[in-house]
Amino acid sequence: MIESGAFHLLDVIKAVPNLSHGVLTEAQAYYQKIISTAFQWQRSGKIHQMMHEQEGIKRIPFKERTLGKGGEEEGVYHAFIEMMRGQEQVAVKAKEYEKAILWRDAIYKLEQEWDIYDAVNAIDLLRTQLPNGEVEKTIESYKGKYRQIRGGQPEQRGG
Repeated sequence: MIESGAFHLLDVIKAVPNLSHGVLTEAQAYYQKIISTAFQWQRSGKIHQMMHEQEGIKRIPFKERTLGKGGEEEGVYHAFIEMMRGQEQVAVKAKEYEKAILWRDAIYKLEQEWDIYDAVNAIDLLRTQLPNGEVEKTIESYKGKYRQIRGGQPEQRGG
């Protein structure tokens, strides 16, 4: 997968009109570096370890990994649900009803902890729809709300 992605990126760069020889040479060097790193990871077992860890994470429902942990992670769960509801409303306003159904179903699956059965998790899909900065900003705002309302002495609350 790494090689395929790097190869396609190199193809895109080669398709740029009036590309200078220096830029093409630099792109090819990056391609070789990516491939070398990937092979090193494969030989060392790092790829296998990363795949094993990723599979373990996929089997734990998102709700359990966030809301179930408590603390600021609760904010992560609520932030993603809010963003998905927002995407659902955007789709409805655009009369893209199939897309709206996708978001409605994604929210339901997350709430019911059925997301472990999806090949493409709704969280990953949401990240393709929204700029990363917007996702991170929303998550941070929910974490900030948690920090404001958590228990303890005022001096422990950070604000």
